[in-house]
Amino acid sequence: MIYDFIKSTSAVSLGLNKDAQSTLLENVSFFDNLDVDFKSFNIAIIGVEEDRGTPKNIGTKDAPDHIRRALYSLSSPSKELTIIDLGNIQAGAELKDSYYALSHILEELLKAKVFAIILGGGQDLSLAQFNAYERIKPCINFVSIDESFDLDKSMHSGQSYLMDVFTKENNHLFHFSNIGYQSYFVHDHVLASLEKMRFDAFRLGYFKNNITETEVILRDADMISLDISAIKQSDAPAHKNASPNGFYSEEICQITRYAGISNKLSSFGLYELNPHFDQNNHSAMLFAQSIWYLFDGYANRHFEKPEKSNNNYIRYEVDSEDESNNLVFWKSKKSGRWWMEIPNGNKAISFKKEHIVSCTYGDYQEACNGEIPNRWLSAYEKLA
Repeated sequence: MIYDFIKSTSAVSLGLNKDAQSTLLENVSFFDNLDVDFKSFNIAIIGVEEDRGTPKNIGTKDAPDHIRRALYSLSSPSKELTIIDLGNIQAGAELKDSYYALSHILEELLKAKVFAIILGGGQDLSLAQFNAYERIKPCINFVSIDESFDLDKSMHSGQSYLMDVFTKENNHLFHFSNIGYQSYFVHDHVLASLEKMRFDAFRLGYFKNNITETEVILRDADMISLDISAIKQSDAPAHKNASPNGFYSEEICQITRYAGISNKLSSFGLYELNPHFDQNNHSAMLFAQSIWYLFDGYANRHFEKPEKSNNNYIRYEVDSEDESNNLVFWKSKKSGRWWMEIPNGNKAISFKKEHIVSCTYGDYQEACNGEIPNRWLSAYEKLA
């Protein structure tokens, strides 16, 4: 049973006032090792006391409760949210045991359609997060928010977990995107390899004064992994090797709200926060506020799905030289968001004739100017 892996927590064990009013704590039920109907909750929080996969940042196993204390002191973004705190997965006899426990608990939550928030622990736990989907979804969209790419097999699992994701047999990974990498941490051959696989990598500078561009990237994500090192040290010091550059705190909060709005997203992992380097609980509060915005986004999900029978969408068809392959775009009258149709040649991925991919107005303009958007080409090559 999944309960065997969990050490439950409570307001009392966290040193919080269980009778506190007008705080997020009012929305939270604490798991007590008894049978629970996950379907009666919108959101589940699960901590992982594991840092053996990140030996260069030992201490992250202590982060989950550190974040909780900050989170549950905040006001609730919505009284309608129902949250269950499952407590913490204790470190297994071996690292792979912790991965197994997390992936199977997440699988149960995903089957029950509960939005899962993972409090790490090291970012290598993203591998277990990914594994939970492989038994459920035929194609997975994975977004990482990180200053670099953890692809170095010569290093420990915390710096190589992506290679394990990319090279899995019978891989269900459809698309991978990285948000916020910093060029001086990334070799050119790594970028070339990602481009060859038709994966996306966006530099930190790409989003400066343009943070709204993250919304379209996050909209199609099934899972998101956030490494605290993507945030600049002055805003989030709780990492042994924190960098002076990175996203600002307000940018991360905006990103997490965009993530919460995505009705496709079903899990979000927050990793690498090390309480031993946290100054005045500064980083824990930033992660807590990021989760607050994630909740706020979740409470305001649009649940939009372009289709011909729905009058809330405008359909645009852009002529191409090959008339059988005209590009089709959709725009929501409600939110102003855009999508495009991709011809589906792989029936194993979808039984529908077209695959719908999120895009921007800029992609539509590009098509109108006679150019095929990179997003369209990338998805088409994977579906052909």
